[in-house]
Amino acid sequence: MAAQWALRPGAGDEDVREFYGFGWVSGGALDLEGHRLRTAESEALRHRTLTLPLRAAVDAEEALRGASDAAAARAEAERAWQAVAAHAQGAETAWRVEREHARKQAETWKGVQALAQGAADELWKRLVDPAGENERSWSREEQDAVGSAAFWQDILRQAREGGTRVAG
Repeated sequence: MAAQWALRPGAGDEDVREFYGFGWVSGGALDLEGHRLRTAESEALRHRTLTLPLRAAVDAEEALRGASDAAAARAEAERAWQAVAAHAQGAETAWRVEREHARKQAETWKGVQALAQGAADELWKRLVDPAGENERSWSREEQDAVGSAAFWQDILRQAREGGTRVAG
């Protein structure tokens, strides 16, 4: 909205300067906050969703130990662990995508900071610190995504181990 206002018919140079001096940085902060909210909500949902298939896999593996029909129980336990693995694989893939998004954002803000540092115009000089902060924030988001992907890779490893265990 701020960009549209700055570029509306009849807007002057001061409107554009105000957008780049304030609106652009504010918009960048809102993008970061939106990213954080979206990824937190998605991760909470992934964790909640993991609970049921994980419980089913553990229960199916336990049931295999005393099953009268071992073949059917084994097949059920394998399917349950496969469901856990599929969920973990999807979550890990989602975090790889988030990591790449955060990396690109950090790279963009690093470029903005470099341009601002080399600029003679006072407007650009005011962008140095906010651009640097946005770059650091997005870099932290990238590292957080690496950690989250590693968590899901571990769940995937455990699910595959469970599948191997029950396959006999």
